[in-house]
Amino acid sequence: MHFYLKYKGNEIKGSGLPIWLETRFPIVDETPGLDKKLLNGDRASLRLIEGQDIVFNESNINFDFFDQHKDIKIVSDDFLKMLTGLKIDYSFAKLNAFVTGSKQKAIRITHKSYFVCSICTELDAIDLHTSEYRLERAADGSIIYQDEERKDPQLKYIYRYLVDSQKTDGYDLFRPKQLPARLLASENFLIKARQEHLLGLHLPPTVDIDLMDFPGYRASQRVVDKIQGS
Repeated sequence: MHFYLKYKGNEIKGSGLPIWLETRFPIVDETPGLDKKLLNGDRASLRLIEGQDIVFNESNINFDFFDQHKDIKIVSDDFLKMLTGLKIDYSFAKLNAFVTGSKQKAIRITHKSYFVCSICTELDAIDLHTSEYRLERAADGSIIYQDEERKDPQLKYIYRYLVDSQKTDGYDLFRPKQLPARLLASENFLIKARQEHLLGLHLPPTVDIDLMDFPGYRASQRVVDKIQGS
C-alpha cells in the first residue's frame, strides 16, 4: 500500500500546526515558475533559494512538513534526519525561517531549522488494473498511446491512483509522473514517520483519495475506463 504525503494542521491552540497558514516566500513569489523547477531538485534553483527568507504569518509554528505554499515542500531538520535509511533521492536548501509576532515583526525561528526539500525521483508507477481513470481517445474512439510500442495509454483523467509496487524500484518516497506535484510514500516511510513522532504529516492511503471529487466528475457522472485484460 502507498500513501499521499500531505500537510495537515489542527485546531488546538498553541500546537504550532495551523489549519491554514499564510506564507511569504519572496524569492519564489517573485520568480515565475521557480516552484516547478524545484520539484525535481534543479540544482541552479536550489542554489538560488539557499539562505533566502521565508515568513510564516503565525506567532508559533512547529511542523516538520508543510506544502501549502505553491508546489514547495518545506521540511524541518528532524524530517531530513528521518529520511536516513530509507530509499529516497532528495535535495534540499536551507532557509532563514521567521514567524510574525503580535506587532507583525518578523521573529527568527530557532527551535527548528527549515529547508526546501525536493524529491528527485519521478516514477510512472500507476497500476492500470486497479486505479480509476479515463483514457485519452481520438475522434474515432480509439485509445491514444503515449508509447505505441509498449501500448502505454495516455490518461485524460485520474480519479483514484493506486501504485504498482513492481514499478517503484523500492523507493520509499517519489513523485508520480502523472501527478508530479504530489508525493507518494511507502509503508516503510509511514512506519518511520510515526516512530519519529513528526508533526504535520498526513498520510492517507491513495485508495481512499478521490482526486476529482467535484461537480461533473462524481460517481455516476464520470466515465471510468479499463485497459484490455484488466
